[in-house]
Amino acid sequence: MDFKKMSKVERGVAPQFMPDFVWCREKIDGTNASVWVRDGKICAGSRNRELSLDDDNAGFYKYVSSNKKLTSYLVENPGVRLYGEWLVPHTVRYKEDKYRKFYLFLLTEEVDGTIYYNSLEELEKIAKEVDVEVAPIVGILYKPTHEQIKELANRPSNLTLDGRVGEGIVYTALDATLVKVISDDFRNGVHKRENRIKREKEIYNSTTEQEFLNERLTAGDVYKELAKLKLEQEWNVKLFGKLIGMVSQGFFEDFHDEIIKNTEINVQYLKKLIPEKIKELVPDILER
Repeated sequence: MDFKKMSKVERGVAPQFMPDFVWCREKIDGTNASVWVRDGKICAGSRNRELSLDDDNAGFYKYVSSNKKLTSYLVENPGVRLYGEWLVPHTVRYKEDKYRKFYLFLLTEEVDGTIYYNSLEELEKIAKEVDVEVAPIVGILYKPTHEQIKELANRPSNLTLDGRVGEGIVYTALDATLVKVISDDFRNGVHKRENRIKREKEIYNSTTEQEFLNERLTAGDVYKELAKLKLEQEWNVKLFGKLIGMVSQGFFEDFHDEIIKNTEINVQYLKKLIPEKIKELVPDILER
């Protein structure tokens, strides 16, 4: 069998294709992956292309090649194609032991040119047999309303770090279409903001600019500028921006020569670090 692109997971389903019983599984935020056999050789793919050891996708082909149970099953069942999610870091943050695993969500079998779709029970049985994961079931609903499905999508996940809400859920319609319902957190970019903050904190604690700032800007410097500001007007948090400007100006005047000589320092980035450093040195500055 040749590479076959995974069908797009839809965001909605026509009423006539909504099953009475809806088996909702967690939608895993990894990278699409598939595996099959062609002429006795194990093949693997991402969403859009076939993979190889030299042209892999986050190590998935290497993983498949090393899973003997999986490769043996496929060789014995050459019409089977497995689709799933290869969990590597993306937007949602998962527990460390959940990464680098293949989460199966669809199994098709081609017989005489016809494609058959296996049931969820068969999917779970085969997953155990070939030593891969299955996206966990988060609920089974009977003739659900949109609100009931949405409520499931917004539930905390057992896979995510700190039990946060994940990407959402996915279920199968009567026409075999996979349908996804995205959680409010994922839609509103909560995970992206948290990841950005995490990356900024990592940079904040390790860069040349931060080390330079940590060694030179003191609480005394901040209190000195704060006292000057209070002579002009009564302090309130709306003046924090003005305080940042005053502290920054004093800092760059005091260490101008050192900053110029240090070619590793990015001046613009150094400026961006000062507000957080002020809050670190005077923790209650925004509560005064």
